[in-house]
Amino acid sequence: MDEDCRDDECPITPAEYSWVKDDYPTTVAFSRAKVWNADKILTCLGNGALRKPHQGNVPPTTILKVIGVALISRELSDKLRKLLRG
Repeated sequence: MDEDCRDDECPITPAEYSWVKDDYPTTVAFSRAKVWNADKILTCLGNGALRKPHQGNVPPTTILKVIGVALISRELSDKLRKLLRG
């Protein structure tokens, strides 16, 4: 979190995701959210253009927390909020 990133609504702690470190405050940057095509991501993982990070999968409880905060975030666009609602 710094002056270039105004997002402070959804901090993630080491207890919520082991990749996060105690001495490195981490938050979800809803203002920078992008939509990506899942099939394209899978293709890129398959052909090596992308590789899966080593920190493992984000726990389901942490994902649910992020979605809950995103739905009321002042930083997430209405278009992306609508996608979350289905």
